[in-house]
Amino acid sequence: MNDRSSPNWHGLSQHRKQAANWCCEQCGKRCRLPQESLEAFIHRTRYDAAAVKAHPRRWTLTTANLDPDLQNPKAQLTALCGSCRRAYDNRCRCRLRYLKREQQGQMTLADIVVPLRGQQLALGELGLPYELVNALPRRR
Repeated sequence: MNDRSSPNWHGLSQHRKQAANWCCEQCGKRCRLPQESLEAFIHRTRYDAAAVKAHPRRWTLTTANLDPDLQNPKAQLTALCGSCRRAYDNRCRCRLRYLKREQQGQMTLADIVVPLRGQQLALGELGLPYELVNALPRRR
């Protein structure tokens, strides 16, 4: 198991960050070393001090598991800066939201299109949620 509950997660995470040379593997941004102060980081990287101090978490390197199967012994880890990690997590949350809706009965386009077979689905009046209408004839 390679998720955070694994006793070796910290070691796997540190190894991935060191292999990436403490740079984001998505955008290439150099990130802070462990226990490195902001001033030392600014001096080492020559980044704009105001930008770093305004948003210090953007410069923290995190490790993301790209494999949705947390039981997989060969985890696909990647090192991401704070900004890239937030974007990755937002995409995952969006996908999970759709899956949850489907589990609760939300229909997908695949659920609607396949049974219609050439007919179109139209929104009906207030009393009727949907109504089938004849499809337009195909052009040759």
